[in-house]
Amino acid sequence: MNLSRKNILVSVFCLVFGFLVGFFIAGYYLNVPAKTFNMVREGGYNFINPLLSCNYSEDVASNRYKPITDKLKIYIEEHISNGDTQNISIYFRGLNSGRWSGVNEDYAYAPASLLKIPLMIAYLRKADRDPNILHKEITYNQIKDGNNVEIFKSNNFIKDGQSYSVDELLQSMIMYSDNNAWELLQNNIDQISITEVYSDLGIPVSETLTEENMTPKTFSYLFRILYNATYLSKPMSQYALKLLSSTDFYGGLKSGLTKDAVIAHKFGERTVFKKDSVSTNITLDFRELHDCGIIYYPRNPYLLCVMTKGLDFQKLSGVINDISALIYQETKSGVLKI
Repeated sequence: MNLSRKNILVSVFCLVFGFLVGFFIAGYYLNVPAKTFNMVREGGYNFINPLLSCNYSEDVASNRYKPITDKLKIYIEEHISNGDTQNISIYFRGLNSGRWSGVNEDYAYAPASLLKIPLMIAYLRKADRDPNILHKEITYNQIKDGNNVEIFKSNNFIKDGQSYSVDELLQSMIMYSDNNAWELLQNNIDQISITEVYSDLGIPVSETLTEENMTPKTFSYLFRILYNATYLSKPMSQYALKLLSSTDFYGGLKSGLTKDAVIAHKFGERTVFKKDSVSTNITLDFRELHDCGIIYYPRNPYLLCVMTKGLDFQKLSGVINDISALIYQETKSGVLKI
């Protein structure tokens, strides 16, 4: 073999070898070939970032987040073993990169007040076709108070005998998690409009708020379609996240952030009692507390959904706070590049 031919073969070998090494390194850290990361966004908004085109595979969690995921697993194990919680599930995702990871992200819980978001989406979808729907007046005649069993309460619920526009009811339902506003809105929309939202977005339909069929990974999709403005119009997606950024709940995710951090989120709580078959005594069985939302970290926004189950709401709230703070600080320090 002459020298020139030998040099050519060596060059080709190095080129192919380098390509294969680069390919497998990318596959290891990103779990999908680098070419699949292709998102084009419009920009120009403060709560949404419209997705114009996307070529990304999300079948497998990103190994890039393995260090933080390992920390979260240790945290969860400690809090379950010491009795603070019965279960903790986490899903987080970089909204600009599309990379995600989680711990127990496919464990199902009862969504409780989280279901107020698809109802809001159903109304805003109707408003995309007919904006006058938001001005429709509905009178609230209280039969029962749906807020009386809640632990985390606002002071801004709708009042008996007063009329409210649909827009005002949406504000009360989302910003103050008002169950009475939710019921009034639920009773004044056709079932087809709600069913279409669940069907279109692949959200499991719940016959009741207590059906355990919602996972953090599944529920997070609602925030993604709002952020990407891929289901509602841009103005309606922007409006929905603006309402969610005004949520009157300062425990959970929000308490783990700095005071100037912007977050659009929704929480849900649930308490379940059990009756003793012999003594008929009613005792606490378990509680659930969830908080999911978008943290608008500068140039690096991410989605975080934490669902918890245990006996003490304060401990569950503390757990969500800790997880939020850990991910936020890792992002802030540059360790976690979402």
